[in-house]
Amino acid sequence: MLKEIVKSIVKQKVFPGVGEFTETLSLMVFFGSILNWVMVAGTFYYTTVRFVFPWFDLPKFIIGLCVGMMVIFVVVYKYVAPALWVFRGRQMDLRKR
Repeated sequence: MLKEIVKSIVKQKVFPGVGEFTETLSLMVFFGSILNWVMVAGTFYYTTVRFVFPWFDLPKFIIGLCVGMMVIFVVVYKYVAPALWVFRGRQMDLRKR
């Protein structure tokens, strides 16, 4: 009886949609942290940058943030996500052996 309970706990089960949900959630957390960084940067602009550099107005600051965000998005989808998929595939291959 105990042996069957341990087997049922240790054995992995596959539930449809769980992998997609966790992948989407992890990307949402990543982009949410970027959004948080943007809010902190906006606060930094309104409390410090506009007083220290009066020529650096808000539209230039926003354009700079947008360009920085686009660079991050391109790097994530071009390099990070495929490398992550390859790594996870290798992990699954190791598990099958």
